[in-house]
Amino acid sequence: MSRLYIRVLYNLAEDDFSVTSDIKDSSLKDILGEVVRSKIGAGKDECAPEEREVYEIKCGIDLSDDSITTSSDCGNKGLETGLLMELLTRMNEDGSVRKRKETKDGG
Repeated sequence: MSRLYIRVLYNLAEDDFSVTSDIKDSSLKDILGEVVRSKIGAGKDECAPEEREVYEIKCGIDLSDDSITTSSDCGNKGLETGLLMELLTRMNEDGSVRKRKETKDGG
């Protein structure tokens, strides 16, 4: 079984993302977009979000059947998806991540 991963850390105090992955940097944004699309419309999560300084989200992509899995310490799937969506808006095509103040709308 061939499997790819994306590990995302979000530091709340610094409003900063850190991403590690075995996916080529030039493909990372597209694949992260597929992860986000797989989460949208999954239904409402009534669980209360965890309050943390740093959140961790792990995404797995199984290439044998194109399935996508995520796990996190967010406590709530809405928070998990929201963080992934925010990361996607900040990500450059080369896989690097802009700080919020560097985004087009100024944050």
